[in-house]
Amino acid sequence: MSAVTLAQLTDALRGIRDRLQQGGSWLHLLLGFVLVGAIVVVSYLLARRQDKVRSPRTLHDSQQLFEGLLHALQLTDGQRDLLRTLVSDLELPQPAALLISPDFFDEHTQTWQRRMHRPGEEPSPDTAAEQFQRIRRVLFPAN
Repeated sequence: MSAVTLAQLTDALRGIRDRLQQGGSWLHLLLGFVLVGAIVVVSYLLARRQDKVRSPRTLHDSQQLFEGLLHALQLTDGQRDLLRTLVSDLELPQPAALLISPDFFDEHTQTWQRRMHRPGEEPSPDTAAEQFQRIRRVLFPAN
């Protein structure tokens, strides 16, 4: 503790002692401490509330929504990974739209396949196109 702070604390304690000797009560002293404590607590709670209002919320995180939808759907791990890769490669701002709009799904899967196709490459037995068709049947059974 610095000398100035110690001197101020000593003066404050001397003032409290003098006040109590002149007829002040412990109740008044205790009431003063409670009042100061209440002001500190209210100030802290108000500041904390302001921080919550100012801080960004994750409720509108589009990637988190997309992940939640992926886990809710009956897709295999490989299908989920393929969709994650597509969303990452195409840098979709709202990836969840891929799972709720057949037109959006078709458009972006075709775009991704065109970008990923290498001329002269042999397609694998389980191509991305076939995987996307299986995913499409799960997502949009009526279409």
